[in-house]
Amino acid sequence: MNTKVKKLHLNTKLLKNLFGIGSVRDFFYKKQLDYSIKKHGLKNHTLNRKNGQLEVIVEGEKSKLWEIVKSAKKTSLFYRIEQISFKFTEAN
Repeated sequence: MNTKVKKLHLNTKLLKNLFGIGSVRDFFYKKQLDYSIKKHGLKNHTLNRKNGQLEVIVEGEKSKLWEIVKSAKKTSLFYRIEQISFKFTEAN
């Protein structure tokens, strides 16, 4: 198992819902991601809105970062994923 620290750059765009309540949709998605980040013991993270997308930057073991990617792909009653992209880089 590779325990070397990596940095995950994750960008997610959520589908617009029928009711136009984007702030509620974004709130639930951010909460779900934040919970997953904390659950895996990853503390240094950034959640930013940028150009209609949510940008997340997290550092940690690559195996734990893959769990964040899996979590980010999950949908719920409150939101649907339109687009997701991610990359791993070396942590500073």
